[in-house]
Amino acid sequence: MSMRAAIFDSWTRDQIITPDSLVLHLGRGLDNRIGRVGHDASVWIDADQKEVIEERRKYFSETPTYRIMSVDAKKTDWIKDLPEASHLILPMERISMHLCHEEFLHLFECLDKKYDSIAVLMDCHTEFSARMSMKQQSCQ
Repeated sequence: MSMRAAIFDSWTRDQIITPDSLVLHLGRGLDNRIGRVGHDASVWIDADQKEVIEERRKYFSETPTYRIMSVDAKKTDWIKDLPEASHLILPMERISMHLCHEEFLHLFECLDKKYDSIAVLMDCHTEFSARMSMKQQSCQ
């Protein structure tokens, strides 16, 4: 996981090419990428499922340029609430095991309608690896 984090950190840092970039980090969990990468984008949004965001809010505070957002990536109604930006930076972690092909297409189509420039980095899982990941028990 630390190698993946380093790759995502470096890529995200390299993508912040304009001061009015928007970082929309889907599948955020409790990771603190913004703390490692720095914050040169005009707005950074960490987004995940409602339960995860409720936990995240216990440890991280919003600022005028850093937001925490509860989203359902399978639905796209929340996209209208995203701020305008010249460049969308979209790191997506652990999302591919939760969305089917059609849901991905719809998500990307809706984002493409809103933003002129989008950079995406995501991890991908086969159906088998997604099933195995869901079966793993967490450490107690």
